[in-house]
Amino acid sequence: SSGINAEYGEADWGVYVVDSGQGLHFDLLFAAARKIGLVKPEQKLDHVGFGVVLGEDRKKFKTRSGDTVKLKDLLDEGLQRAEKKIRDKEEIKKEKGGAGLLTEEEIIA
Repeated sequence: SSGINAEYGEADWGVYVVDSGQGLHFDLLFAAARKIGLVKPEQKLDHVGFGVVLGEDRKKFKTRSGDTVKLKDLLDEGLQRAEKKIRDKEEIKKEKGGAGLLTEEEIIA
């Protein structure tokens, strides 16, 4: 039995969110699943690709190795880094005699 059949079952729409490097794989997988009847013609399958997630060593995460980071943790770290960057910019502005609060343009810059 295919992973598609086990995961997809009787749903109207299956969405796989996986890095964009897997696009061709999912195109072929979806076509094969339809051809052998695992997916009904009225059922929709989509691959939503995203950029590659890199580890601290700047290498692509390998999910099979088991040393990946949970998405929540990744997003939390991203928010913490963004907040630190904004606070650093505010501190620099204060040191230069500014009020410290950044404009939208200064935050984006």
